[in-house]
Amino acid sequence: YFVERLDLWDNAPEGLIEVCLENYKKDLNEGREILENNNQKYFPIKASRTDTKGRKLKFSCVFPNEIKIPFLMTYYNIDPKPKNFIHPNGIKGIKSISFGTSEKLLPIIKDICDDNILKLFIGDGVKDLEYERK
Repeated sequence: YFVERLDLWDNAPEGLIEVCLENYKKDLNEGREILENNNQKYFPIKASRTDTKGRKLKFSCVFPNEIKIPFLMTYYNIDPKPKNFIHPNGIKGIKSISFGTSEKLLPIIKDICDDNILKLFIGDGVKDLEYERK
C-alpha cells in the first residue's frame, strides 16, 4: 500500500496531491492508536534528511494503507524554518485546505486532526487551498 501511495505521487499531475497531518509531538502514538481502533493498517517509518544548512533533520511518518486518509508526520527534531522570513508573495501560512475522502473515513480523520484549517468533504483529494496573507 505504501508503494501505491508513492506511485500516486510519481504519476500525479503537477500541483497539490495529498495532505500531511503534522504534529509537534515527538511521536505519532495518538494517531496510530486512532488508526488501530478503527481497524486501519499503516506503514510507519523513521526518516531523516540533510537540509541546505547541513543540519540532519529527523522525523517519523505513518502512512495509512487507506490512501483516502492523510499521512501523519512528527515535526522535525530541529526547527528548519527561517527566522523573520518574509515571503516575496506575502504568504504567511495556510488559511484553509479542503480534503475529500469517503464518508466512512471522515470521523477517523476528524479524530486524528481537530485543526479547523482542515476542511473535510465527501470526494477525492485536495480541492481548495487558501493562503493567509500579511
